[in-house]
Amino acid sequence: IELAARARDLAEKRRKLITGVIFSIPLFALSMARDFGLIQPWLTGAGMEMARQMSGGMAEMMQHIPAREDLFNWFFLLWALPVQFYSGRDFYVHAWSALKNRTANMDTLIALGSSAAFFYSLWVILAGQSGHVYFETAAVIITLIVLGKYLEARAKSQTGAASRALMSLQAKTARVLRGAQEVDIPVGDVRKGEIVLVRPG
Repeated sequence: IELAARARDLAEKRRKLITGVIFSIPLFALSMARDFGLIQPWLTGAGMEMARQMSGGMAEMMQHIPAREDLFNWFFLLWALPVQFYSGRDFYVHAWSALKNRTANMDTLIALGSSAAFFYSLWVILAGQSGHVYFETAAVIITLIVLGKYLEARAKSQTGAASRALMSLQAKTARVLRGAQEVDIPVGDVRKGEIVLVRPG
């Protein structure tokens, strides 16, 4: 039962890690490419009109154009959603349990940090504010921590398997000297004070 539960837990962590990686990598790559000017913002008609009316470089204009006018921001939101609420679900559950017990733990910190980045960015888009969004930050934080949790769970599983393999090598019977006779008995039947014969191999 314990082995099955551990295998299920490891498989679930693997699924959450794969989901995080699939969505976080393109989200991070595109966000950084746009921030460094390798790709141009994907502005709507209203955004393009505002950009034409403003003077200065693209970075300066983007500080005044509402974030919702850049379609990339909406794609970033869509890509961040599964990472935030599927891959990061355990952090919210554990943080809520800690909060109910009037305490805090590492999950509280992760939930707070990623939520601050995610919900601030969501507010910037929905409220029509201008400025940078941080969906990639929220997604990458969660994905990296899930990676650490997965590696930890896998290491524990491998250690447990090695311990069980070692225990399986334990002798099932013992050879004891009873009177002048050598007798093979189950290990559990060896009595205090008996002489146990241990031979090579």
